[in-house]
Amino acid sequence: MSELPDINIPISRVEIVRKAIHFKKPPRLPVMFEDLGITDVASYSLRPKIDRERMFRREPFTDEWGCRWEFTEMANMGQVKFHPLEDLDDMDSFSWPDYEDISRYEWILEDIFTQGDRYVRTGIFMILFERMHTLHGFEQTLQDLYLNRKRMEKLADHIVEVHCGIIENAANHFGDRTHAIHMTEDWGTQQATFISPELFRDFFKPRYRKMFDAMHLHGYDVWIHSCGKVNDFVEEFIDVGVDVINLQQPRALGIEEMGTLMSRLPPDVVMAASEYGFIGSEHPDIAIIDLVGLQDRYIAHNGFSADYLFAREPDIIWFPHADYSYTVKEIINSDTFALNYDYYPGAYDYGIAIRRTSALFPAIQKVVREEFARVYRGCEILDYKAKPVSPPDRK
Repeated sequence: MSELPDINIPISRVEIVRKAIHFKKPPRLPVMFEDLGITDVASYSLRPKIDRERMFRREPFTDEWGCRWEFTEMANMGQVKFHPLEDLDDMDSFSWPDYEDISRYEWILEDIFTQGDRYVRTGIFMILFERMHTLHGFEQTLQDLYLNRKRMEKLADHIVEVHCGIIENAANHFGDRTHAIHMTEDWGTQQATFISPELFRDFFKPRYRKMFDAMHLHGYDVWIHSCGKVNDFVEEFIDVGVDVINLQQPRALGIEEMGTLMSRLPPDVVMAASEYGFIGSEHPDIAIIDLVGLQDRYIAHNGFSADYLFAREPDIIWFPHADYSYTVKEIINSDTFALNYDYYPGAYDYGIAIRRTSALFPAIQKVVREEFARVYRGCEILDYKAKPVSPPDRK
């Protein structure tokens, strides 16, 4: 991996990431541009290597839980086509994964020492709800949460027991060389969560709390990824101890909220964004610079240019998804951006920036502060402003 530039900050990358997670004002923002080979964070999966390799190669396989994975022409992670606990009576004779096997940890332990002072995450694939429905079937799981509650509690408790075992084993093998456990748990459609907040609190929260308490007991930060419109569960996750929530769908989580914010902006504002379609159709009178070029002739023909963007002086920038790593890098590394913009990483999913030199700055900042407090329930956006770093001397 490439190294981050030395900017004379006497603090390790572990400390930078942890300070950011726990709101301790790190001297710079942590970086996770793994596609660029530049990252403060290293990640390892606790799944068997063979499972991950087969999924990467898109080869049908049966995972260590007995779930059969198959693939279509669609380029994705595949789908479970055989559910080994479709009949819950089979639980009593089921072979649960063996997390005592040292070979699961040895290869990670050997590689971890190549990471220097990086913050290191290990990962559990499908922490609870996802593992329940891969074992039992998706529709059947949703039905039996109501129709067969006792048996579903037994299934969930088995999964929690297995994962508490892997947490204990990871701590024993890795010690303080790892700093977090990351897990997947997709909870939403594009419109809402799969179950009600009431059922989530009643059935799932106590079981998450047991696992997350075990992680915290060993000094781990708790990271969770969840796709879909999971707004109703975000505070629930925080309440049970999640430290980092990874949400990757602005159309599900943030785009409507951004549309509401735009409806209150001054009519002559100039905005830069990648999600042009929805916000452009909702607000046809606002000038929008399309950062990915679908609606911008210059960027379409010449590629993204920070010089071109800032020559047009956008009053507000809504950052694109992190997959547009080149675009994000060019904006953030620009001297003009550092000198003229207030930057709020993560606001409305991927971050926004407001031009301080704009005549509309007071009006925009007022709207953004009010909408941020509404969307993020009482939070003050100014508390999340990135600390500016002086541009390097380019002479």
